[in-house]
Amino acid sequence: MALNPPPLKLYDSAGLALNNIHEFVKEQGYAVSVFRSKTDKQVPPAVRKMWLRCAKGNDYTKTARKRLTSSRMTGCPFTLTLTRTAIGWQVEVQDPTHNHQAFAHTRALPHYRQRTEETKKTIADMSASSINPSKILTNLLKKDITISIQDIYNERQANKKKLLGRLSSVQALLKALNEHGGDDPESKYYFAHKEDDRDRVKYLFFTHPESLKYFQKNPDVLLINCTYKTNKFKMPFLHAVGVSNTGQNFKLAYCFLPGETEADYNFAIQQIYLLYCRYNVTPKVVITDKESALKNALRTYFPSVPQLLCLWHVAKNVLTHVQDN
Repeated sequence: MALNPPPLKLYDSAGLALNNIHEFVKEQGYAVSVFRSKTDKQVPPAVRKMWLRCAKGNDYTKTARKRLTSSRMTGCPFTLTLTRTAIGWQVEVQDPTHNHQAFAHTRALPHYRQRTEETKKTIADMSASSINPSKILTNLLKKDITISIQDIYNERQANKKKLLGRLSSVQALLKALNEHGGDDPESKYYFAHKEDDRDRVKYLFFTHPESLKYFQKNPDVLLINCTYKTNKFKMPFLHAVGVSNTGQNFKLAYCFLPGETEADYNFAIQQIYLLYCRYNVTPKVVITDKESALKNALRTYFPSVPQLLCLWHVAKNVLTHVQDN
């Protein structure tokens, strides 16, 4: 398929000329963008000439990043100008050649995926409702909106940066917890954290207010497990779970740890102990895997509470030993 240039026409305004050029080249399977403009010396200055090139006109420049990257740029030579004359805006093609094929789907070109304010609001509202990007994409495509899954990820990331302001994710979390939490039993959140000598968060323990409501009525059974390499910080993540009087599990508390030593577990178990003291209750049984450092920390703060092994971990270990033998 030949990539034909826009017709050499005269337009009444620059806006009308650009709209017609974009519509024409979109049908041809490529896109153009303004890469340079020239203004006259009047006050206020007005644009009198624009240079446009193919959307693939740049040469790919490698960055210093370690991650692997690619580019749609091919150094395409296609260029045209839009010049203001005494009778209108004139289109002139300087180089009509392209060094690439037409795009079968214009959705592959970012130029045709510019997000309107309405689209941005839809993505923000659906994201706030915990709808995943693939379902957001399906919803927008049904409305004949040209968009890709990467555009949705980009918009969500932009919304996140806007929400955080100049703060990192951890700084924003601590700010929110400080505003709504504390040692007061009536406070919304319960949390505790400790920083290292470089002011970096070393430990972070927190629990949600809804979890506290369940916990006050169901403090008897406590399940504790620690996972690692399951978050972007690559930190061990301790997860405490309670069991309701109907046999349903509920999430009680979370704690980021720098390691899985007894000293690390002591911080987390101490906070769980203080949580029980806060409401003047005591667990009747604690269920864990066979992590000796965790079990030792539990004996320090809950010396009289029986410890049981998690049946799921027992079954998993049995299966592992059977496969090894």
